[in-house]
Amino acid sequence: MGMAVGGIIGGAQGLKYAKTNGLDPFSGKLIPKEGSTVVRHHTSPQAMASIKNSQEITPSRDSGYGFKGTDFEGSPNFNGNQNFDNYQNGAFIEMRLSNDILIPYQSPHPAYSNYFRVNSGGGNFVINPGNQAQYYINLKFW
Repeated sequence: MGMAVGGIIGGAQGLKYAKTNGLDPFSGKLIPKEGSTVVRHHTSPQAMASIKNSQEITPSRDSGYGFKGTDFEGSPNFNGNQNFDNYQNGAFIEMRLSNDILIPYQSPHPAYSNYFRVNSGGGNFVINPGNQAQYYINLKFW
């Protein structure tokens, strides 16, 4: 009987934690919140260790934006299942960013509708705890 009660209390605490932190209680994935977008930054498995240790992402080249910044892929209706290319190798960081700092890629091509850049003033983008960063390394077995 005590084990059943403990299981119910533990499950309820897990659901409460997930709701408080904007996570799907069954998968642990981020859920989009009002005024923010869940985004991904793709990188290599080797660079992932450096990013995790420093909590900083180096900026990309100008490439169509007219300024250096950090590139992200995302969607306002992101549900954690979009692959955004590069899904069988490499690594990515998933986090929640405010819509106010996301600058959409200016292209008429629909393939670029989910690309964003954050203007970090030419310096590194700093990952803060409010971004709720989650780190993934994709494995390829073939």
